[in-house]
Amino acid sequence: MLHKLAKHAAVACAFGIFSTIAAADIDSAERAFSKGDYATALKEFTPLADRGDSVAIYHLGLMYLNGYGVQEDAQKGIKLLRKAAEIGNSEAQFGLGYVYYSGRAVERDYKEALKWFRRAAENGSPDAAYYMGEMYLEGKGITQYDREAARWFKIAADKDVVEAQYRLGEMYRDGRGVKQDYDAAVDLFKRASEKGSPEARYALGALHLSGQGVTRDYEKARRYFAAAAESGNTMAQVALASMLEQGLGVHRSNTLAYAVLLFAQKKSKEPRSEIEEAMQKVSKQLGNKEIDAARKIADDLLTPGNFQEVLERELKHA
Repeated sequence: MLHKLAKHAAVACAFGIFSTIAAADIDSAERAFSKGDYATALKEFTPLADRGDSVAIYHLGLMYLNGYGVQEDAQKGIKLLRKAAEIGNSEAQFGLGYVYYSGRAVERDYKEALKWFRRAAENGSPDAAYYMGEMYLEGKGITQYDREAARWFKIAADKDVVEAQYRLGEMYRDGRGVKQDYDAAVDLFKRASEKGSPEARYALGALHLSGQGVTRDYEKARRYFAAAAESGNTMAQVALASMLEQGLGVHRSNTLAYAVLLFAQKKSKEPRSEIEEAMQKVSKQLGNKEIDAARKIADDLLTPGNFQEVLERELKHA
């Protein structure tokens, strides 16, 4: 009896040591991966993957899918993602869902994407929960259903997925899939805004500009629009220029409005009709001297990190 107990204890101890070593190996491999040391990551992930470690298999899948430290082989990458996903790895399940959602190296298949997003979400992936919300909201791969979209967005929003906080805020603002609740909408927009969401900042600016669900406050509207505009949000850029042109909460300044639109034009990766139409409207109220001044201000606005400072400086001089 004592011999058998000793034997079991030795086996348990051996498994404990093996588990500790395996954990240390996977941690080391993940550190190498996060640092971009893909040669080391490949060397350390490979034997772990051969032993069936889903985390290692998932990372190897990413490496082959994206050509990190290996020759890019999308099909091999997807095969590895699927293997890890079938073992139950939530990151691989999400990754495989996104491959089908985006049509990356495969034919886009929303139903297949939905299947893997659902598995990942039920396995605790907040990003997958967000995409479940998107698919229900847009009716991709499943019948469009606002209430179910809101439910999934809430799961993701509660886990601090910024995009989900913004989307759920929109739904509360518009009463879509949930009872209209401006307080809840503003709270969600603020949470997303604090994490840098340009869309949420624009939404807050629009609410304060219109007084919809909140006290109208041009100062807050301008500041939210400015923060979103700096990040490249076209609607915020045009809205900010419009406030400056009309003199809402500030001294009217067509020159500064035009400078903001020039900033928007140069920041945009492609022509935007909203920007061009606004520029045409404002330019009719400016002479050559004002347009030249606006160009100089726009150059200052375009200097990284200078947007807010330059805007406030010019507002004082307007």
